Amino acid sequence: MSDQDQGQYLHTQSAAPRQPSLWPRNPSAPPDPGSPNRRRIASIACVVLVAIVAISQQISAHSTSDTPADAKPGTSIASIYSKIMVKVFGALGPSMSQTERDQLRNNVSPALQEMAMTADERIGVVVAQGELGDAELALTEIDRFTDWLILNADLAAKNPLGQDKQHPKVDLPTGLNMIDYYAAGPQRAEYELDAESLRAIYKGTATAEQTSRLATRHGFFGKLAPTHADKKGKEHQALVASGFGLVMVMGLAGLVFLGAFLAGFVCFIIALVQILSRKIQPRMDIPDPGGSVYLELVALFVGGFFAVKILVTVVGYFAMKDLPQGAEAPAWLTTFSMAIQWVLVLVPFYPLVVGVPASRWKSDLGLHAPRGIFREIAFGVFAYFAGLPVLFLGAVTSLILKLISDQINKTVGAPPSNPVIEEVMNANVGTLLLFFCLATFWAPFVEEAVFRGALFRHLRSWLILPIAAIGSALVFGLMHGYEIIMLGPVIALGFTFAMMRHYRGSLVSAITAHALHNGTIMTLLISIITLAKG
Repeated sequence: MSDQDQGQYLHTQSAAPRQPSLWPRNPSAPPDPGSPNRRRIASIACVVLVAIVAISQQISAHSTSDTPADAKPGTSIASIYSKIMVKVFGALGPSMSQTERDQLRNNVSPALQEMAMTADERIGVVVAQGELGDAELALTEIDRFTDWLILNADLAAKNPLGQDKQHPKVDLPTGLNMIDYYAAGPQRAEYELDAESLRAIYKGTATAEQTSRLATRHGFFGKLAPTHADKKGKEHQALVASGFGLVMVMGLAGLVFLGAFLAGFVCFIIALVQILSRKIQPRMDIPDPGGSVYLELVALFVGGFFAVKILVTVVGYFAMKDLPQGAEAPAWLTTFSMAIQWVLVLVPFYPLVVGVPASRWKSDLGLHAPRGIFREIAFGVFAYFAGLPVLFLGAVTSLILKLISDQINKTVGAPPSNPVIEEVMNANVGTLLLFFCLATFWAPFVEEAVFRGALFRHLRSWLILPIAAIGSALVFGLMHGYEIIMLGPVIALGFTFAMMRHYRGSLVSAITAHALHNGTIMTLLISIITLAKG
């Protein structure tokens, strides 16, 4: 970089006269380093790159919303849910009255049936029906399963290679779902043998060969089904033993969420009163328009994020191309995809490379704590609880949109994809540790530095507070791999973190809140899924 270009970051032109605003920006700092030309280029780059990443994330979200045909049995969201219900029922069932057991079964069974989209998941539902109810319910579910196989086979015959997942819509009998027909079609004979084995088990006529085959093909559910007649036996008790741990963890999670909701409501009222009475004053320096360096930082991050995504895809292709069809991806591929993301931790330091002084860089991004680090951390905890009602509102909005979408599209039971849950379900101990570090260390620092430290600051130099906060939160949400109608909670979090940045100036409070949120969710999620799988 020439001396003249570098000097543009330290000596910017005066801002153009501003028009009166409904929500005054009250600028308190000179324009950020940069130049008009760089700002135009960075603006275009940000818009294009964010659009590309958002589209790619939505494609990924929709392509993984159905369980892949080569998924390892027992590791899908539907299978994990069936395991949780079976194990919790195994722990609580003996202490429940018959009325309570019937009520639980009536509430749970429809959800299990609607979530099961593949043949392996439906095998799990058959066994779960046998555990939650009786042999007659399991036999009824086996009949539903065989009917489903017939419908799948008809569709698979039209597409024997199973390459076109966009199958035509079919009018189905009540209660049947039709997704991932290719998972059952080519293997119909094998699944029919599974159904025959299960029918023999629940009629009490199964052979040792049939029970052994089920255990080999379907793991937990294949081992559990033969123990149906002796639920007090050692084999059955060993399979559902972790149910007591699940009950404790889920009970603890319920208490945590209830306590957090109540504390959040109180903190929200306190924060609102403090803001309206002006006892909490905005502390972020708002620059005059004209800078570009922090917008360049955002463009660099989004471009780097997309490059990492492409790299992981290419490496995955070469790692899998010589493996047999349906083979599991090598364990190192997941580790690589997570480890490579740590390269992006360098992006927030970009302004230092182009000549921004370290002291100004820290102040601009909010990577300082002029009122004390512990005070900022404490405010971050308080502000996180105060923002929980906003998070709840975002979650409710997404739920309503999901229900409306299901009604419009006539879809039933397909749960929205969740890349976090899918990663946790299929991860080993080392991968779980790396994933936990990404969520609780990498994301709070990198994402806050980029979206609240850089993007929100740049938008605030041009826009009033609500629009700048919502704009940065929207970009933050689009970078995540959730279906677009399920982005409500993420956008709500982004908005809350932006308000923390606005009222504290320091980014420490937002980083603290981000780490607290991710750490709590990850701890509970890993605990529940690990116990369910165990």
